[in-house]
Amino acid sequence: MSNDSINNPDSTIERCKKFWFDDGSIVLQAGQTQFRVHRSLLARSSTVFSDMFSLPVPPVNLASANSEGLVEGCPVVHMQDSDADLTYLLEWIYEHPIASTDKAKSEPNDDSLRMCYTIETLPRISALLRLGMKYDFGYLSRRVAQGIAQQPTNILRGTNFTHDASLFYLPDLQPGVLLVKMANFLFEIGFFSHLPPVLLYIIRDVSPEEIITGVETPCGERVSLSPALVVKCITGKDRLAQSIYDAFQWLCTGVGIISRDCQNPSKCKRNMRTMWKAIKWPLPSLGVAFGTYANLLDESSKEGLANVNVALSTPKTPPASLLSQSHSLHLQNTISQMSSSNQKKRKLSEEENIPTCTAANDFQRGALWFDDGSVVIQAGQTRFRVHRSMLSRCSTVFKDMFSLAQPGDAGSEESVEGCPVVCLHDSAKDVEYLLCAIYDHPNAGDPTAEIRPMPLATLSALLRLGNKYDIPHLRENALLRIRAEFVPLSPDEISCEAYKAMECPDVEDFQAIVPMKIANLAYEEGVFSALPIALYDVCAIATVEQIFDGCAYEHLSAKLSSPLVRDALLGKEKLEQMMFNAYAWLKEEAFLPRCDKKEACTRAFRFLSNEFFRPNPLLHFALRADWDALVEYVEDEKHTLCDRCKEKIQPRFDQERLAIWEALPSVFGFESWEAVRAMDRITI
Repeated sequence: MSNDSINNPDSTIERCKKFWFDDGSIVLQAGQTQFRVHRSLLARSSTVFSDMFSLPVPPVNLASANSEGLVEGCPVVHMQDSDADLTYLLEWIYEHPIASTDKAKSEPNDDSLRMCYTIETLPRISALLRLGMKYDFGYLSRRVAQGIAQQPTNILRGTNFTHDASLFYLPDLQPGVLLVKMANFLFEIGFFSHLPPVLLYIIRDVSPEEIITGVETPCGERVSLSPALVVKCITGKDRLAQSIYDAFQWLCTGVGIISRDCQNPSKCKRNMRTMWKAIKWPLPSLGVAFGTYANLLDESSKEGLANVNVALSTPKTPPASLLSQSHSLHLQNTISQMSSSNQKKRKLSEEENIPTCTAANDFQRGALWFDDGSVVIQAGQTRFRVHRSMLSRCSTVFKDMFSLAQPGDAGSEESVEGCPVVCLHDSAKDVEYLLCAIYDHPNAGDPTAEIRPMPLATLSALLRLGNKYDIPHLRENALLRIRAEFVPLSPDEISCEAYKAMECPDVEDFQAIVPMKIANLAYEEGVFSALPIALYDVCAIATVEQIFDGCAYEHLSAKLSSPLVRDALLGKEKLEQMMFNAYAWLKEEAFLPRCDKKEACTRAFRFLSNEFFRPNPLLHFALRADWDALVEYVEDEKHTLCDRCKEKIQPRFDQERLAIWEALPSVFGFESWEAVRAMDRITI
């Protein structure tokens, strides 16, 4: 039946030919479709229908619009379900009449029990389970639930998941579409214990962009995950990468793993490194993690891994056992994290609530209150007595405002100590920052003076209110600091130090707040040329959870605005892939055959490789670290590179860094640096 027929109350009521029995004793109506069926079959399968039919039937009053009428002598029961769902339910009842009998319950091998494993569409599974639970078709609910559980739980036992499994098969659908539909279905019906395996396969088979924006079907329809599942997939992928990295890191060095009586330790160590690269490069291999351990082990054993004896808690533990233990370890950790549906999330408020002006007398005086002031500025419950001339001199908005409202024009005008009151719809803190900057900020009158560190809250207030009230020198002061940190003209201008133009404690949590605040501010005020670097810093500093939920440090908090969350998540994925591609040469152990200190340089290369990609790339090295910073980082960790290697690596490093810089705007949805600068609403 078409949905148009169901939802159109004015359409003619139709009879379902498939389920209209001449000897039926009850008429079920779903939408505009009627089904004449047998009361006894419904009552036998469902306690709800059984109880309903056992109740005394009220006398029929054909004059009452709310009363049940009769159709061919049968009472009509109005169902609050779609005709399609009711059709699925009746098909199960009539095509498997034995399914509700004691015989079926006592003979689990009966062919009728296999119906749950041959359902061809998720809509049918969904309808059977939903109506089975709603109307207490106990046997139906249990069988469908067992069928749903069969495939996902196989993953926990280490078996492979097959997309063409008959239970979940949807004709002509891509695997990603099927997985998204399956995840939404499990989430909708509350089968949370079966969600993690399906989410794992979404992480593996569906791109981050499709996870966020939806998967397109062959017919052009876009199927999207529910917002809660989007968060679980994106954060779960990050945790999963770390889990795989931790579980298999022993493959990297082989220290304590190679047995003393190994016949060919060098070859075994090389093969273990090969396995490590297969798992970790270019991203922790989810394919390896979800079912190809045995194949990987077989391939390596051909090269001599069969001679490796692994020593863990017991001597000579075979490699297969260690792989199996690692497999179980990371799956258990990841699944327990991904299936947690009760994680408490912090409530982060980016700005204080702004009260409206009120006639109450419980106002407080702000930091600026001059006895000879000529106007009272009110923001929320705070008042500031300042000079009309000072505000008019620096702001065309205030100048026009004061020129329009002359003293004595309005007898009912509110006044305080003889001064008119002007209500501003801004927070009291922001107005205080603005007035303090006008009166006594060290750089307020000279935007060309040496840039001094400015608190982040002050910078935000000066830019927003400087724009709003047209105070150019305050706006320019804020823009100078944003320009210095977030609008470089080349990678050489990117500062490797943490935000020198802003007052920032050297705390990791606070470091994530700064780019989030700047990104929100740039987006709101139209300083789009600051967005690429600000979002890059968000991706490099903030965790996936912080991108979703925000972060806080002491009294200050920040949360990305909704449009920027998507850009940051997709940008983080793209930047990580760019890092993998740009610095793939780090995995070459013998980068320079004529190296003077080959062993030391090889260790340094391995260290950089592990640091750059552990388990996700350290995005700080993409732009915020130049060559000198990279060398200093290596030497701080007691590693050295010979002069020959440095001479060969530096041009390659600078070249890749420049390429990332040029591609950065496209990572966040802009065409080029020229295009994003042209979008600025403020000249910067």
